[in-house]
Amino acid sequence: MTRADFIERKRLFEKRDSRFNTIFMVVFFAGMLGLWALFHWIPQFNGWIGAGLVVVFLIFCLSLLYFHSGGMNQAKHEGLVCGACGGGLLNDKGEYAISTGKCGHCGQNPFSEQELVMTGAITDFWVDTDWCLAHYLCIDLAPIFFEMRDEGWAASLRPADFTSMSAAETSSVLWAAAHCPVAAIKVRLSSGEVVDADSGVLKNLAGRSSHS
Repeated sequence: MTRADFIERKRLFEKRDSRFNTIFMVVFFAGMLGLWALFHWIPQFNGWIGAGLVVVFLIFCLSLLYFHSGGMNQAKHEGLVCGACGGGLLNDKGEYAISTGKCGHCGQNPFSEQELVMTGAITDFWVDTDWCLAHYLCIDLAPIFFEMRDEGWAASLRPADFTSMSAAETSSVLWAAAHCPVAAIKVRLSSGEVVDADSGVLKNLAGRSSHS
């Protein structure tokens, strides 16, 4: 599975998961409100308040256990796992894998080896604040290389030595730059050419770095 495949699967999973969690919380608190009304307004149920609280607590604990144990099963079902060790890549582990190209479990590249680009393909990159509209997509895609500044704009965190960037790190920068909605991220290639999201060259490089 390539980085692009993983990002799309992760996006769809989180959308469904968010909807399910919202429904669950609404049903759970509606049930608690119903129990409170039952014990408060019907006298014959007053003696069962303690038992009702125990039931609510047990339901809550079982729900937490379900979400915790179901996480790995969900990850496997959705294909959100490391290609090297099979470890689940949900939530923070998924974000870490996207931004660094490393699995939080085994430290290996979790994506297809064919997605990597040559180390040293870029010699510089930066955010043009005159164009940046603070979509922050770059921060989501490559948080170790981009951050939000106090002024509200995104800014690049360039390494001191670009030759020290791994192929996976180079890939994450190219991918973030190619998906900037306003082409505010500029990348200087090893050839000296400066490209952005409006450039077919950058899109081609980003595609090569993310698709097998």
